Amino acid sequence: MNVHTVDLELMGAAGVVAAYVIPSSDGLIVVDCGPGSTLPNLYVGVSKLGFRQDDIRHLLLTHIHLDHAGGAGRVARDTGATVYVLAADGNTLRVAKNRPA
Repeated sequence: MNVHTVDLELMGAAGVVAAYVIPSSDGLIVVDCGPGSTLPNLYVGVSKLGFRQDDIRHLLLTHIHLDHAGGAGRVARDTGATVYVLAADGNTLRVAKNRPA
């Protein structure tokens, strides 16, 4: 299995936040997409690996801190990827989604 590290260059700083890209027979698996502000860097990194943004089929979130998962909703919308979270984090996300603004 090949696991590729994509430096998301949070606020222009290298080595602070990364995503991991794993090619599979069912498309790309991305582990921790990072915050929404770094998604352009994720998509460029995917392209540099020889893949397209639309190849992302699965997004695995290790936990729902902003620096790991802040852009998850946008990745799901942009790519149609299925998002996977731990049950406790899923409950937190459902509560946040249903909370009045």
